[in-house]
Amino acid sequence: MTRYLVVLLVAATALLAAGQSRPLHVIPVELYRNAVWLPVSINGSKPLSFILDSAAGRCVVARDAAERLDLHIVELGEMANVSPSENKVRMAASPDVTFAVGASTVTTHAAVVPFEIPSEAWGKRFEGAIGYEWFAKYVVEVDFDGKRVLLYDPETYEYHGAGTTLPIQVTGKHPVTRVKIGLPGADPIEGDFAIDLGGITSIVFNAPFVRQHDLIPAARKMVPRLIDSPHIGVGGTGRRLLGRVQFVQMGPHRVATPIAGFGQAESGSLAGNDVAGLLGCNLLHRFNIVFDYKRQRVILEPNSHFSDPPEEYDMSGIGLRARGENFSEFYVNSVAPESPAARAGIQPGDVLVAVDGKPVKGFLLLDVTTLFTQSGAERRLLVSRQGEQREVRLVLRKVL
Repeated sequence: MTRYLVVLLVAATALLAAGQSRPLHVIPVELYRNAVWLPVSINGSKPLSFILDSAAGRCVVARDAAERLDLHIVELGEMANVSPSENKVRMAASPDVTFAVGASTVTTHAAVVPFEIPSEAWGKRFEGAIGYEWFAKYVVEVDFDGKRVLLYDPETYEYHGAGTTLPIQVTGKHPVTRVKIGLPGADPIEGDFAIDLGGITSIVFNAPFVRQHDLIPAARKMVPRLIDSPHIGVGGTGRRLLGRVQFVQMGPHRVATPIAGFGQAESGSLAGNDVAGLLGCNLLHRFNIVFDYKRQRVILEPNSHFSDPPEEYDMSGIGLRARGENFSEFYVNSVAPESPAARAGIQPGDVLVAVDGKPVKGFLLLDVTTLFTQSGAERRLLVSRQGEQREVRLVLRKVL
């Protein structure tokens, strides 16, 4: 018997001994920027690059993918308050679309939306999102450690692990749970937050919750100068400031000093008061998570990332985005005032050619931005502006 078969036999034996339910499907996934990416077939197409998004009220197809696959598209017009964007978003629907992830399928009316801005901001092509219908059909276990998703029959599912069970509400087609927030010099506050596997920032507070609890002065006790960093979503952006909070606590599990977004938007989902805000994948990836909508619960198991150091934020002041066929060209979308990049004369529109003498072509956007998260490091950048190249030096400085 091969070593691989022995491992499978041991794992299966342990599963049966614990009384744990057998999964219907086990799907290998890619983790990129701590989010879960799945190969999804639409109506029998070749696999497309989808994100697993627990906050998506339905399964979603990118407009360019829907057009390329010749789906039947029903135009719905421009709509407000359907994403973090403060602009209206061009919306459409496509009836009776079958999404297949491995051997699992769900057929539903799909939302058709533009994904160009998130694709450039993430540096990876968004061709859609697997949302509510999939979570409602199965018990979904996201195993960040094993880089896999396991799907179970909700009628027969039993959990016998040591994880923490949190009650959720899914009336808005996304799971919402109670969370405790630590602030400097004040008692902790609580709020109901949507669990958003498709969002990056650890926690984002909607604008009404920010005003209700006067969070900006509290945030400035943690980080004196908050960073103006728009929340990127379908069809555009929503205004927010970035800082930190002392901790986020889910049940007994406390994560210290995560990066937090403080909504400033006057429209879009960040201006809503249906929830206090969102919990994103930079927080959630510290747990293996079971989504059990039938029993109105999520189960959290701290994994190998739970005790990782607090996440770091860009220390250059450069807001990079990626474009091109393979998202391998990196351009400056924004420059933070008084940042190392601003002092070096970098401007929006500049194209990044090399870092420390190494061409960046062929890198992922994440590879490049990670180079800008080491306080005190000096980076030599080669940038192109209107066809002319120039070299600049940056000394990175911690800002959050």
